[in-house]
Formats: sequence, C-alpha cells, structure tokens
Amino acid sequence: MVSLIKETMKKTSTTHYVILIIIIGILSLFYSTYILNRKIEEYQEYHKTPSLENFENYNYKDHVDVMYNNSLENYKKGLDFNTYSIKTNFHNNIQLYDVRNDYPLITYGCIQTKIDNNIENDINQTFYTKTYEFYAVTINDVYQKIVGDINETLSKVLDDKLDEPVFVLMYQAPYLYFNNEQIIARHDVSNNLKSVYQQNIDNIEIGTRKIFTKLLIIYPIYDSNLKKYDNEEGVIKFHEYFKTKLSRNKLCFLECNKTNYYACGCLNRNKSDNNQDFYKSSCIEYTGEYFNYGMMYSINKYNTLFSRLFTRPSIII
Repeated sequence: MVSLIKETMKKTSTTHYVILIIIIGILSLFYSTYILNRKIEEYQEYHKTPSLENFENYNYKDHVDVMYNNSLENYKKGLDFNTYSIKTNFHNNIQLYDVRNDYPLITYGCIQTKIDNNIENDINQTFYTKTYEFYAVTINDVYQKIVGDINETLSKVLDDKLDEPVFVLMYQAPYLYFNNEQIIARHDVSNNLKSVYQQNIDNIEIGTRKIFTKLLIIYPIYDSNLKKYDNEEGVIKFHEYFKTKLSRNKLCFLECNKTNYYACGCLNRNKSDNNQDFYKSSCIEYTGEYFNYGMMYSINKYNTLFSRLFTRPSIII
C-alpha cells in the first residue's frame, strides 16, 4: 500500500513537472514575441520623420544622409559594397548613414538571374539556407522572419554563438495594375519605384495591399549541413558565386512595400499558389527577356532587433 502511494505521488509529481515546463515554454514564447514587437516599435520610433513641432531641432544633414548617403544609394552609384577577406566589411564604412546608425539591413547588391536559372538549388547545396514565401504588408514582416530563423539556426549549431555574416536575399513581386490590367515592370514604367501601384478610373492606390515576398536567408560560414567551413572558405565561395550576377538595373530598386529605406527587386509570378491574395507579376529587361531581381542585404547583428540573437543565452539552473 505504501509503495502504491509513493508510486502515485511520483507520477503526480512528474505530471506537474511536465505541465510546469509546458507553461514556462508558452510564457517564454509570448515574452519573446512581446520583446520583438517592442524592439520593432522602438526602431520605428527612433527613425520616424520629425513632426513640425520639432522642426527647429531637425538635422537637415541627417535627413539628406538618410536618403542619399547610405549603402543602397552607394550601390546605385556603382560602388561595390563587398570584400573577400573582411566578414563585417560594412563597419569600415562609418560615413554611411545606415552603417553609422546600425540599420537592420546593409546593402550588398542586386542579384539578376533569368527566370529559368534556379539559383536557389545552387545556394542550398553550397550554404546553409532557409527559404520563406509569404505575403508581406510591411518590412516588419521581413524582420520577424529573419529573427525567427536566426533563433532557430542558433539552436542547431554546436557552438554557443552563430558566426556572421548572415545575408538575406529579398524578392518582392510588384503589384502594378491599370484598370485591372497588369502592367509589365520595365525600366521605363517604374519611374516612381513603387512596388504597389493600382490606378482605376476613380482613384490611384499606392502601397495598399499585401505583396508576395520571397526570402533566402543565407549563412555562408556554414555548409548545407550546418558544418563550418575552414577559415573564410564559405565567404569566398559566396562572393565568387554572386559576383557575376550583380546588377544595377532599375528594376533592382523597386521599393519594399511601404518603405523607401530598402529595395526589394522584382520577381516574376504566373503560377497561382491558390492564395486569395495571388496576383501575376512580370519583370522584363530592355531586350524583352524575363529576369528576376533580388536585393541582397547583410544582416546587421549590432542592430537592436538582432543584437542578442547571435549568442546563445546562458542558462542558470
């Protein structure tokens, strides 16, 4: 009888322990989501345009820098923002506004490929890579995917930290329509660089809908099995592979939905994904050939959104 009571108490204690662990896990998830949203809000608050009431304290130089003196504008002007040997190369460019102010994403370049050239297979075979396809409302949706992926990847590596650099290749399929007819994206019809433009008889709508977005988050320090390359072998492979695909076509610089800080390129889409938000998009070169244009960014681990994600937190028992 005594042994039966002890056994029952033991099972009850184990059940309570499991329930407690589950509750702690759920609370941790809610807390992590809350912290991420707070960080995004803080970042947006810090970088928002000043109100008229604060105009006297407005720094005009900063305003010019944020629009014209940054890694994206540098790339447009023909300056390549990459190197073979220095992993955190953008930190050598402190004169750029987005580097100096630790923006989340720093421009690497635009990747142009023919639509029948599936570079995703090549990338997946060479580097540890995760792909996400979704409909984004704002750049915040992109940030959340990146945060979630870095967290997941850190949990899989053997070390207590995740080695950088980490890159994200971003594509968005532009929604360009006139009187319900698709407008083909070309250099001569993309003067406003907006990814969402819909004009009907009664009105014009810009940036008012979800945009199909594709992300490839690439970890060039690691091979496809999440094993570290020796020295900087992975970084060299990364630069070698993408250097022949860099482009400055105007379609590279279509703005990400609802932001003018980042460009998201141009992605062709014709096959329905059975989503209610599906739409077609086309991106054509001067020659009439169809190309995909994706913007590659280096993820800035010093930004407040990512600063604590690259190192596994210590657990005190």
